[in-house]
Amino acid sequence: MSNSITKNHTAIDTIPQVKAALKPPLPTPAFPLAEIPSMRAQKLDGQTYELKCYIASATHLGGFVRNLGVTAYNIGVTSHRDPKQRMLDKRRKRDGSLLIRPDDPSDAGIVLENGHEWFLMPIEEADLLGTDLPTGFRLENNIIVLRVPTYVTVAQVDQAVHDMLKPRCLHAYLATPDGQARMITAGYDPKARLHTPYNLMTPMLRISLMTEIYLIRPRRELTGFIAALAEMVKNFGSS
Repeated sequence: MSNSITKNHTAIDTIPQVKAALKPPLPTPAFPLAEIPSMRAQKLDGQTYELKCYIASATHLGGFVRNLGVTAYNIGVTSHRDPKQRMLDKRRKRDGSLLIRPDDPSDAGIVLENGHEWFLMPIEEADLLGTDLPTGFRLENNIIVLRVPTYVTVAQVDQAVHDMLKPRCLHAYLATPDGQARMITAGYDPKARLHTPYNLMTPMLRISLMTEIYLIRPRRELTGFIAALAEMVKNFGSS
């Protein structure tokens, strides 16, 4: 079967359960994160394998979006058996902790405090509000586990999730008149965006835009989000 995935994935805002307007933010959870070893995803059989979809936040990200009066989280897909490994990587890089204009020199931005305090947003059975999970989905250790065809790569699934959530992209929203007004009201440069600093083993510091931050209320919108993920997986299966 071809590795080319050409299906257009359903945007999350077209799912009936997630059409509600954005509300003021919910409290951002904070809890300690233990060091764990890196592990590969486990293949379940010859047809499908499991990936983990996580929802995460950080102390600096929570503070930033609260000042804007919105709720936003980082959402991604990993092949690690335990997604906490991704949090360790985000902590090391201080992911998204530099607020700066994309075309400014790296030392011109604002370094948001506690950029190393990344953590997973717990997802619990109670958040499903009595709704059954789609076939091939389960919750494990507060993470969404989904089964996808073996011919679909992790990168393809991650990109499909990004495409699905594109209408909720925080940085796109910040470019709208309402987003600009909120940035100004909060005292931020309206053209600044969240970036990750890195140097690629050279003295020169570079920056990378953190794109996978989305306007979403995970607990209130979990069933709609999982419904959109299930539609995405179905599109893969019919490719």
